[in-house]
Amino acid sequence: MPYINLPPVLSTIIDELDKRIRRLETAYRFSVPVVATVPTNLRNGDMYILSTNSKLYIYYNGTNHQIANL
Repeated sequence: MPYINLPPVLSTIIDELDKRIRRLETAYRFSVPVVATVPTNLRNGDMYILSTNSKLYIYYNGTNHQIANL
């Protein structure tokens, strides 16, 4: 977006803000999978919703931790 007599610093700031807004507008929505059984081969930070009890779990430090009832 060109402006007349715009200092280079402000031009850089405006360009950076424009890039950030475009990234937010095109970002993917995060979704947690709903599963019937506890998944195997989980990694730290993996999350899932167990459909049998409607609870949200996160896996870290080698164990599953319930973090919410849904």
